[in-house]
Amino acid sequence: SGHYGRDLLDAVHAGGCVDSSHQYLVLLYMALTQHHVSSVRLGPLTPYTISFLRNLKLFFGIVFKIKIEKINVDEPGNKKGLGSTLVMSCLGVGFENMNRSMT
Repeated sequence: SGHYGRDLLDAVHAGGCVDSSHQYLVLLYMALTQHHVSSVRLGPLTPYTISFLRNLKLFFGIVFKIKIEKINVDEPGNKKGLGSTLVMSCLGVGFENMNRSMT
């Protein structure tokens, strides 16, 4: 359990707000949400996340806008010495559960 906490702290120190093993999950929720723009700040993308982004484009036609933002490498919390973070945003496809009862 300490390993997961360390992963999250590493991601936060790298400028992101999601640990690297769960990047894909946040991006999935963003892609499936209602028709509005969602965004998230991430550290370096994992190979799995990059592959997952390709699948989202293939299955849903979702393309993420990726903005690189520079961060201060001398900042005390920047443990990994990274110089940038990624701000990813997309317009959700408006997925709805058709089995949900209409109330």
